Amino acid sequence: MFKSFFDNQDQGFWSPRKIINTCLPIIEGRFYVPTKSVDQYDLISLKLQGKCLIMKDGTSEIYADIENACLIRMEQQGICLIKNQIEFQLYGNVDDFFINLKQYCIQSDFQSKYHLLQVIGQGNYAKVFKTRNKHNLAENAVKVFDKSSFSLLSDRSALVKEIHILRQLSHSNIIQLHEVFETKTQIYLVFDYLSGGDLTNFINTQQLITEEQAKIIMMELLNALLYMHSKGIFHRDIKPQNLLLRKKGQITDLVIADLGLADYYRRDGKYMFTRCGTPGYVAPEILLDYPYDFKVDIYSLGALLYVMLTGKPLFKGATEQETVQLNTDNNLDFSNTSLSKPCVDLLQNMLNKNPLFRYSISQCKTHEWFQLDTQPIFIRLRHSMKSKLQFNLDLNSEDSSPSSPKKSQKLFKIKTNLLSPRLSGSSTSSFERQCQKSSITCKTEPSEQKSTFNKLKLSKQRLSQKY
Repeated sequence: MFKSFFDNQDQGFWSPRKIINTCLPIIEGRFYVPTKSVDQYDLISLKLQGKCLIMKDGTSEIYADIENACLIRMEQQGICLIKNQIEFQLYGNVDDFFINLKQYCIQSDFQSKYHLLQVIGQGNYAKVFKTRNKHNLAENAVKVFDKSSFSLLSDRSALVKEIHILRQLSHSNIIQLHEVFETKTQIYLVFDYLSGGDLTNFINTQQLITEEQAKIIMMELLNALLYMHSKGIFHRDIKPQNLLLRKKGQITDLVIADLGLADYYRRDGKYMFTRCGTPGYVAPEILLDYPYDFKVDIYSLGALLYVMLTGKPLFKGATEQETVQLNTDNNLDFSNTSLSKPCVDLLQNMLNKNPLFRYSISQCKTHEWFQLDTQPIFIRLRHSMKSKLQFNLDLNSEDSSPSSPKKSQKLFKIKTNLLSPRLSGSSTSSFERQCQKSSITCKTEPSEQKSTFNKLKLSKQRLSQKY
């Protein structure tokens, strides 16, 4: 057996120290484990709670952190766990245990489960392949790393942290890591296959995103970041290249990807990469080497909103260093845009240079821009046969024009909140809203999907600019 990329020789397998997360469910079972004597087994009780394996040892319990342990499915209903070159085998009805162990462990049989189809992206450390599952024929995206490229300990630690963070997240608008495999020379991360390309490609090939579309997108991303922040994690690299469309043209179904710069918030500010991000999207406090928190993601999201609505970057210098300086100075000018006043107000608050006065996620979500519909909708009101009032929304019918109402119909011009819950009738008067569902149809030119893995490392030169 090869030495694992994830091994830590300073640790063993079992420990008396508790590592239990009480929020996670417990799976229990009785299994046969080999003894020191040949062909003899003991029947023991085991519990699995998240990444913690618990075994009764006399009157006490001992614990094993099985995260990144090598997981091997053996014949005759058996499992072998190997961590730090120490093996632990168990036999019995292991199906439930195996399914849960896959979430935290490293498997080694990638070639028997997946078939590589084509390269869809490439970076400094990895290639991304479109793959097909050999058992259920489902398509996935697999990020393949060459282990020889991780010569520095910091690079290895960064990948281990990225995998750990990905395992903590399960949200419809955040990329989902399903399995991790390791062979003697490579590491494989298995994700959902998203066929729509990234947001940069969409902006470059399509018309500008409308404010109504942007509202839906922003609300989804705000909710995704709220979930991520609730786990103590910030992304630190929100930008169009790291937002993927689930399917071509479905601009309102974006997924946050590439968590290579994500980290857990620390009060002491000691991160693996402290000064990081992409010029034009990075919060000024990061560039100024000031302490920062979750609001750096709000700033990046504000810069993203500006790009979506205008089609141009918030800051663009002749050189990279000039862009960094413009980003640091944060002099905002929305006078040459056609953005609505509520939208400009939201941008100014999301892009406030001082994080103390920058909007939080909850403030963004309750802002006036989300509450108002900038596209009035005509609703036709008429009596039904049972003397009930009925609202019909018919944007395409000829009689929906205010200039030609029928005698039995009255037209009302109202503003609705597209993001609010559906109205329901009361017990005394029944209202039915028959709304013609409006869909956003976008066409994209066939192009090869590419993922960006290059992290733009910012200059370490300290800038003296103050808030």
